[in-house]
Amino acid sequence: MLASHQLYLDSGYHEGHRANFSSADLTRRDFSGLNLRGIKMDRSVLRGADFTGANLQSANLIGAILREACFDRADLSRARLSGANLVSASLENARLAKADMEFALMANSVLRGALPT
Repeated sequence: MLASHQLYLDSGYHEGHRANFSSADLTRRDFSGLNLRGIKMDRSVLRGADFTGANLQSANLIGAILREACFDRADLSRARLSGANLVSASLENARLAKADMEFALMANSVLRGALPT
């Protein structure tokens, strides 16, 4: 599914398919360094997942369970994280420009060096 998503991005949305992992259990999966721009992961269980250095621009993570996930150096610009559970997540040096984080739970999250713009 990720290969088809990459083709979707590379072809300007003409080939492949936008990846849709909505409501999937992806606990502790490694997505580090991947181009996940525009991916759909709303309501997914991503507890402890690794998104280090990933491109998550305009990704849909509404209501996702992201407890203890790592987003260090990830680009979350324009990502939709409203209602997401980011308790104890790490977002060190992450890009958060225009990210929608309304009602996100962020207790004990690390935001050192995160850039809002």
